[in-house]
Amino acid sequence: FERAKQAAADEARELAACSECGSSGEDSDVPHFDDLVSGIAMPMVAENGPGYYKVTHGWLALSSATLFIQMLMVLVIISHSFHDASIMCIDTPLQPPSWWTLHISKAAAVVVAGTLMGKELMDNVHYWMVSKLLLPGNHESDATVAVRIFTNLLIFLANVVSFIAAGDPASVFMNVTALSFIGDLGYMGFDMAKRGVFGTHIGKTMTSLNFQINLVHQYPYWFVTVRDVTLGFTGLLTVFCCVVVVWLVTEPTCNADGSAPYTVMATIAQWVPAIV
Repeated sequence: FERAKQAAADEARELAACSECGSSGEDSDVPHFDDLVSGIAMPMVAENGPGYYKVTHGWLALSSATLFIQMLMVLVIISHSFHDASIMCIDTPLQPPSWWTLHISKAAAVVVAGTLMGKELMDNVHYWMVSKLLLPGNHESDATVAVRIFTNLLIFLANVVSFIAAGDPASVFMNVTALSFIGDLGYMGFDMAKRGVFGTHIGKTMTSLNFQINLVHQYPYWFVTVRDVTLGFTGLLTVFCCVVVVWLVTEPTCNADGSAPYTVMATIAQWVPAIV
């Protein structure tokens, strides 16, 4: 819609210049989209026209509902995983082949989860960069990026805790699949919107939008720093969690009465509220 507003303003200035026989108006302080990026299409729905509020307020409500469902799922998994890890124990110590199979599976799962988190974080960085270039005075993107980053970190935490609570390789990879599904709920909602599940106006708008945006000029000076910090943080966090799940948090042997011994996970579980 901002792209459409700018196109209409440019057309109005051109008409005014023609009517005044070549007099030129003052340029707008708002950067021209075509001078910064290419690939932004104007929506099929006109501003304040039929379906405008469905596309704006309706899509915002759908996005908020999706985020709420994601957060609910992730928080439930984190709570129950901490509880399961605090009471998990094995009857007899694992033999070396079984131990290595389980812990290599956990390390591989952490790498997969970290890679997916890095992808999402870089998506957030690119989204924030384009927003700052096109709408420098709009702080809505700051709040959106903060919420998305918080959600990505929670999903990664849920992955790691569920891997710690898993007692066999099959459970590890099943948890990877389940949490990948939660992370992809937003993309699934967008695909359903393009197919008209949420109405004709939203379907037309999402189908016509082009999300492959290309920068016309050089990247901002701060982009390289933000990118390096993001990738470095992702790599270090992934390596640290691999060390935790492989070496620091192992499967304890059950007590003589069959109960689980007191571990650091039991201490953490006391501070995590139970979500039923």
